[in-house]
Amino acid sequence: MWTHFRTVPNKIAAEMWLEWLQAEGIPSRMVVVKETAHRGLLASYRIVVPKGKEQVVEESMRNP
Repeated sequence: MWTHFRTVPNKIAAEMWLEWLQAEGIPSRMVVVKETAHRGLLASYRIVVPKGKEQVVEESMRNP
């Protein structure tokens, strides 16, 4: 089960978050926000992480 972590404004930002999370060993996915999908690269994305990993993400952000 996946849970919402953050919404970002475009695909480039989403890919940057995924790269950072995966480098930290945290599985993650990006899901396009349906209401903005028609914008292509400018569509908003939700970054999701496995349920229960939210605390790990928060810890990683505090201690880069």
